[in-house]
Amino acid sequence: NKMAGSSVPAGRDDKDFFKTLMNKIKTLEINQTILDLYISKLHECYGMVTEDLRREQRLYSAQAEERLERFNSELAESKSENKAVRETIEALEMTVQTLSDHAVLSGPALVLCMISFLLTTLHWCLPCLGGSSHAKMGALQKTVRKLEEAEAWASMRGSSSRSHRDRGGGESVLTS
Repeated sequence: NKMAGSSVPAGRDDKDFFKTLMNKIKTLEINQTILDLYISKLHECYGMVTEDLRREQRLYSAQAEERLERFNSELAESKSENKAVRETIEALEMTVQTLSDHAVLSGPALVLCMISFLLTTLHWCLPCLGGSSHAKMGALQKTVRKLEEAEAWASMRGSSSRSHRDRGGGESVLTS
């Protein structure tokens, strides 16, 4: 059985055809095995990457929750500290108001104390000054008049400051 125009016998062609076909099938099987290995490795790598991503996501989520809890705790502490500071400021304002009220009331008393001190000092130092007793007496009378004027002025200022405060004038401020 020879083919027309061919010098190769027909049985030989079939043998070469099957040999070529078998070689191509082996090559396809090898390529399929390589492809299966590649896909397997790719799937394994994808699984590791997705697991790493899930682990990172859980870690970030836990850190975010922890930060949120810490922030809420700090916020609550800040609110309580703020409340304590406000209460302290209110107490200090009340203390300042009380002290300013007492300062207005004690102003005339302070002037009277100074006048008493000056009179006592003059009484004890007058003999040390020397000079005529008439001159000493005139200076003493002049000093006493000035002290009485200062005392009257101080008592007048004290009563006007108290009446201003009693009328609701707010802070009591002495004016000159």
